[in-house]
Amino acid sequence: MIAANQSTTESRDVGAAYARRSKQDVGQYRRPNRGCENQFGVEASDVIRQMDGAGGDVASQRPEIGLPISRVGVRRAAIPVTVADPLTPHRACTLCAGIQVETTLAGDKRGIHVSRIGDCIARSVMSRTHEGLLAYATELAQQVAGAQGETTCRVDVTAPYTYAEDVTGWCAAKDKLSLEPLTLSASTIHGGARHGFRCFGTKFTHMTACPCVQSAYGTALDLRSAPNHPPLIAHSQRCETLIRFDGLKPAAAPRLADVLRTIDSVFCRTQDTLPREYELMLVHRAHSEATFAEDVVRRAGKVFEKTFRDLLRHDCGTVVIGTTSQESIHSSDLFAEITVPVARC
Repeated sequence: MIAANQSTTESRDVGAAYARRSKQDVGQYRRPNRGCENQFGVEASDVIRQMDGAGGDVASQRPEIGLPISRVGVRRAAIPVTVADPLTPHRACTLCAGIQVETTLAGDKRGIHVSRIGDCIARSVMSRTHEGLLAYATELAQQVAGAQGETTCRVDVTAPYTYAEDVTGWCAAKDKLSLEPLTLSASTIHGGARHGFRCFGTKFTHMTACPCVQSAYGTALDLRSAPNHPPLIAHSQRCETLIRFDGLKPAAAPRLADVLRTIDSVFCRTQDTLPREYELMLVHRAHSEATFAEDVVRRAGKVFEKTFRDLLRHDCGTVVIGTTSQESIHSSDLFAEITVPVARC
């Protein structure tokens, strides 16, 4: 089992030290503003005070139908979130993130204050370099809950992350470099019955080969007494799979390097720069380990639960594996998902 707790602590310490001395630089521009007085002949302060005094804050008004709303919020794209690099924590990297912020809404309030959420998001990326996406989501959820005056806030962050990987050639002149894309995600809940809920995910691509074709081909060869040298031919699929840890312990987060090592022990992960010998090894391995999508999620669920269970809460922690297989000989895609509770596999 990977020493996840120790490596996570070391990474967090390095990231925290970097965050304390770093700040985010975002380009700034202020558009021309005629001012309320020039445009309407009255001061903005007079308008807002008059509205507030007369109950004119529309979002705070009592709704016509006084039912509480369990989820209401904002989705934003292209938010520059600066974090300690997940694979090189001593340096910072800026991720172009998609964010969903949601909160509850009491039955006596008509709506949320959208501008307050926008302000919280803007200030969250200007403040500092964060230890990671989980730390960023946690801080933003606290800020939004306070600004909205509601008891519960959930923040979901998703961002593409690309890293460089050395590809060693059969001689020095053939050495190459590959840029490998991942999608990272983090979620956290502040307040309410699920206060402190935290999850972290990694999405990646890999390939599989079909065991049905291999079985049918092997049977055909046996019937005609022809040589049968595995791995046999089969059609292959490119798959997209998400590994998600739900219910992480407070302050715990899996190191991305540990997650990738575990992924590569189970999956035949695709590679962008793929010289012929590497191409051969990848395809040979996939056909030697031919699997259904169902096989993939079961195997990965068992391995990831065993490897990372110390990071998960024993009352609610789970490992979720979801995969989509882009079928090469069908017009359809296949999908499968499994949820593995901690220490029950």
